[in-house]
Amino acid sequence: MSTSRVKLTKSFIDQLELTPAIYRDSEIIGFAIRVNNSYKTYIVEKKVKGKSIRCKLGDYEKITLEDARILAQQKLKELTDSNSLSIKNNKILKNSLNEKIDQPYLKEAFQVYINHHELKERTLADYREVIEKYLIDLSELKLIDITEQMIEEKYIQLSQYSYAKANLSMRVLRAVYRFSIMYYQNKNCEVIIPRINPVNLLKKKQLWEEIPPRRNYIDVDNLTKWVQAIIEYKGRGQENETNKDFY
Repeated sequence: MSTSRVKLTKSFIDQLELTPAIYRDSEIIGFAIRVNNSYKTYIVEKKVKGKSIRCKLGDYEKITLEDARILAQQKLKELTDSNSLSIKNNKILKNSLNEKIDQPYLKEAFQVYINHHELKERTLADYREVIEKYLIDLSELKLIDITEQMIEEKYIQLSQYSYAKANLSMRVLRAVYRFSIMYYQNKNCEVIIPRINPVNLLKKKQLWEEIPPRRNYIDVDNLTKWVQAIIEYKGRGQENETNKDFY
């Protein structure tokens, strides 16, 4: 089927013989008249996502050239918008997939957290115990995959063993998550971790178990003995320092 580009006019189309061919308009790129053995049809052509799309607008005998041009412009715009939207959606999907791949696991986020915080040796040991013992199952998950339901179930489970350990575990997880929100960003400096910290559910549902502080007092009856013991202890310390002079 031969093709050519010309300015489509009514007189030009009228004189076309019914020989298979496509005549493309020189004014509206994508608009054309297709001639077959028995009819003439207005069409539009456009490449969308690398594929050639051809749409029928109407038979030459049924619509005017002016109407066909209007329809062609509308259809071409639809195809252009559709292609742009598809490209945009593909880009969004690709970015989402990349961000999903870049999402840190809890154990990775914890390591970054301790690398950016100067923790005392005892505190660091306690935090490691939390991740490596009490939250060992969650540590193998990406932060984005840790749900509020998981948090609630884990807290209840740990509380059966120790309220103190349960509270510490959730506070460590909450701190790591909060830090990670701002630390992990995409190339556009946008956060990739949801800003809603799942541990906040415990406060919202009033699940936190408050641990009362230790209150150890010395009875008045034993106060004198306690003071005497301190004095004797200091005396022994001074005596030991003095004895060093003889060695």
